[in-house]
Amino acid sequence: MSTTCASCDEAITDGVKCPKCKGLFHFGCAGVREGVHRKWDAEKKKAWRCSNCTCASSPLPQVNQEVSLNTILQELRETRSDLKSEISEVKSDVRDVHDKLATFDERLQNLESLKTEHEGLSKQVQEMMSTISELRCQISQKDQQDRINNIEISGIPFKKNENLNNLLHTICTKVGFTLTSGDIDTIHRVRRFKDNNPGPSVLSRNDDGADTSQHVPHTNIPNIIVRFTQRRRKNELMSAVRARRGLTTAELDFDGPARTVYISEHLSPGNKLLLRKVRAISKEHGYKHVFVRECKILVIKKDDQRPVLISKESDLSKLSR
Repeated sequence: MSTTCASCDEAITDGVKCPKCKGLFHFGCAGVREGVHRKWDAEKKKAWRCSNCTCASSPLPQVNQEVSLNTILQELRETRSDLKSEISEVKSDVRDVHDKLATFDERLQNLESLKTEHEGLSKQVQEMMSTISELRCQISQKDQQDRINNIEISGIPFKKNENLNNLLHTICTKVGFTLTSGDIDTIHRVRRFKDNNPGPSVLSRNDDGADTSQHVPHTNIPNIIVRFTQRRRKNELMSAVRARRGLTTAELDFDGPARTVYISEHLSPGNKLLLRKVRAISKEHGYKHVFVRECKILVIKKDDQRPVLISKESDLSKLSR
């Protein structure tokens, strides 16, 4: 037998039953969740009433209309007062937020100004560093250019009252170079250039173009610097030295054990340091030759390739390619 809901008049098979009016209601129409209703005991189900029965059993009390209006007006006044107080507090909070935002905006503008200033300073620093690097390069080139006509002789023992001109003539004779009276501008001894490396490299090449350079151990013996009046004559002597392939102190009539005499182009201190690095990196990357020609550092990886010029620190990156 079909049963309908006492509230919505639609078919119902299960729901909440009101013990008073005997009406059956959908759970939703009764305002009771099904899961809750399943947990009710007999007493709870017996005590439950539908909304119609509840209203019928609780008649509205008689209320004095005037008293009710006065009460409502009083409540409205109090509510308005509370709202005014709350609005005042909200306005105060808004002003605080506004002030904080204004301070934040000011700080943000200061930060943006500082950022712009920093970027400008960074650009100036970069330009200055570039200028300094360029000036250092120019100074290094000038320093080396001043030595372009020089050769450096190391390994010759110092003698009291020595005659360096006679010694130079003896060296030239041994290597097969004819020195004329107008070839030499100055000749003198200087302190050796030292660093933490094994020793300065003296560069030479044999007739086949092979690099026969060697490291000269550091000693306290001052080197001899010879300044030629013409670069061409200096280069001719260096060619004769390379062709000779070695010279010792014994061949120059010095007493004691024979020591190798090294004759090289006179590099500036900066280029000597650069040459150390070039030799180390070239060895690591398999370059075949490292040599100096007219005070320029050159490297060759293979015999059929052109020499690579290394004139400054940044050029070292060429060797790792």
